Amino acid sequence: MRAHPLIDPNRIAIMGFSLGGHLSVSAASKNVVERWLGPGQPGFAAHVGFYPVCKRLEKYFDASGVTGAPILILAGELDSWGDGETCAEFVGWLNEAHQGVVALTIYPHVHHGFDRKGSWQGYAPYAQNRIGILQWDAGAAHDSRERAVTFLRQAFNM
Repeated sequence: MRAHPLIDPNRIAIMGFSLGGHLSVSAASKNVVERWLGPGQPGFAAHVGFYPVCKRLEKYFDASGVTGAPILILAGELDSWGDGETCAEFVGWLNEAHQGVVALTIYPHVHHGFDRKGSWQGYAPYAQNRIGILQWDAGAAHDSRERAVTFLRQAFNM
């Protein structure tokens, strides 16, 4: 993408949802950039993770640190995968090591998949109590989209 003449190579962000959110946040680690994008690659200009399964994200961020690109995490308090708890812990830990690199919004009384219409509940082996709940929340869906757009505009100085 960086080589395409119509794309500004300094304005490439990554956004993901659930496991994709986990990947988009982990891509802010220098280790991940070196390993997956290649030596000398700058990484992404910004990272947005919607309900990103924050559990175990710390393992990507060791002494090599972060790329310095800003990170936004949006999660539900009642997330079946624990994001309401684990994301706050992860953000606190990472911001302590790298002042203010991550912004976090936790939506009260909101489940995983809050931006997808409909709902689902069923067996999910990695969820708390092995029961996964995905549930639409119009307020969180609207607010999270607005926050993501505002975040990216700020990251790109637009």
